[in-house]
Parts: sequence; C-alpha cells; structure tokens
Amino acid sequence: MASSATADGGQWLTLSSASGVAPSNVTVSINPANLPSQGRVAGTYTGQILLESLSDIVTIPVTVTIGDSVIKQPAALNFTMAYDGATPSTQSLTVASTDAVIGFYASAIIANGGNWLSIPNYNCCGPTTPYTIGATVYYTTNGTTPTSSSTKYTGPITLSASSVLKFIAIGTNGVASAVRSVTTTIQ
Repeated sequence: MASSATADGGQWLTLSSASGVAPSNVTVSINPANLPSQGRVAGTYTGQILLESLSDIVTIPVTVTIGDSVIKQPAALNFTMAYDGATPSTQSLTVASTDAVIGFYASAIIANGGNWLSIPNYNCCGPTTPYTIGATVYYTTNGTTPTSSSTKYTGPITLSASSVLKFIAIGTNGVASAVRSVTTTIQ
C-alpha cells in the first residue's frame, strides 16, 4: 500500500497508484494549487510517501522548495547491504539550480548516529563537515589583504603593538576563503 501526507495538510502530494506489486513504478507529482498560498510564497514545504508491505514500512521524505533561484532537488540516494556485507558502491549527485548559477555547500547529516556517510573528494565551494578539506592559513599583521605569499600560520602569533590581523585559508583544491580580520589593541 502507498500513501502520501503533507505537514501542512494541503494534499499537494499525489501518487499515481495506492497499491501494486513490486517491482513497480509509482509516479509522484505535486499540485501547486494545493500548496500554502497556491505556491506563490517562498518557502520549503514537506511531505512524505509511506510504502507498506506485510513485513516492511518505508518512509520517503518529499520537499518542495519555492524561491527565486533554488537548487533543483536531486534524486534520493539509497544504499543497501546485507549484514556484515560488502560496503556499497559510491554514488554521485548532479547539483543544478532552477536558473542562475549559485554556490552551494554540501554536508552529510546522519539522523540516527554513527559516522557512515561522507562526501569524498568534495572540492566545490568550501569546507563542510564531516568531510575535512585540507587548507593552509596565511595572514598579515599590517591590515593588508593576505595571499598565498603572506606569512603562513603555524602557531601562536606574537604582537608587540596594536594591529589589524587579516587571515585567509586556501584549500588544497585552490579555493580561497573570504578574508577575515581581527583588530587588536595593546595598551
């Protein structure tokens, strides 16, 4: 049996079939007229699909995001393995937006504990957790913008006069962070 539900009760989520025999295809669609404000207000709306058999229940989250330029929803990733089985193969996502090019950050979030999901070789827009991207921090103490030619941070910085410290991190992927600054006053 298949059913759908939405957090706002709007019944904007529709399934082509409420039952069937696996393997089978169920088409999922949304009706924007049933979204809050008929889908004319920016926001994220959540729902779910529930698939039930005599021995199993699977819940599939569904999200509709409405805005000027948003990331297109990629297909869900599913990993399946037997107890003590081999690690499932790596899977890839294609990230695209609805119109304009937009930067994004990716992170792996695990709802029920453990540290089994990661984003290997992540090199887009900046470091995220739990994946750690290698970076070198460079700084200046005279208020100028640091570059990879500036002093490399290796430990505590000793100052003998008031200074404007500026820092930049440059990842092993060549992506530079925003410049950060700290003004120190020594009296």
